[in-house]
Amino acid sequence: MENNILIFPTFIKKYDNFLNKKECEDIVEKLKKIPLKNHHDLTLDKSYSSHYLFNKIHSEFGNKFYNNLMSIINKYAKEYGYKKLVIDNSWHNIQYKNSSLATHCHANSIVSGVLYLKVDKFSSKLFFYNPNPYVQFTKYKENNIFNFKNYSFEVENGSLILFPSWLQHGSGNQENKSDERICFSFNTKHE
Repeated sequence: MENNILIFPTFIKKYDNFLNKKECEDIVEKLKKIPLKNHHDLTLDKSYSSHYLFNKIHSEFGNKFYNNLMSIINKYAKEYGYKKLVIDNSWHNIQYKNSSLATHCHANSIVSGVLYLKVDKFSSKLFFYNPNPYVQFTKYKENNIFNFKNYSFEVENGSLILFPSWLQHGSGNQENKSDERICFSFNTKHE
């Protein structure tokens, strides 16, 4: 008898159309009023970030947005086997043409997420990297779910992606080619 057993899977969840076009535009308008600065994971002088917006989520984006976001985060957490989570911190990034996002992970967090608010077909993708470092030491006849080195998502306005915070991610070797790429991100902790 033959059994295929998948071990050590990584659970990423993508929610298309978490926000509609108008909701994205409204949030972008509010985010553009928040001061920005350079950040070490973003290309300097081509992209900027805010940090620690947590207290502004309720007041700036409204309870409906916050409650919907928390509901989805905790549904994901339950599927993953975590206790109930709360948002610990949040920020937004604005990337301009020829910028990039360095490969990184989010220390001191359980689940992280990114919500795409202003992207287009020229925006850089989101890459996740295989957490098994040894997969790179062998050449394969073909890539499949057991041996890939990275996986990328096309970014779409209004989509939300949740992932374990320890998972390395970034823009790969791609530079952003859109005039303005705006996303809202957050980290969580146990309630």
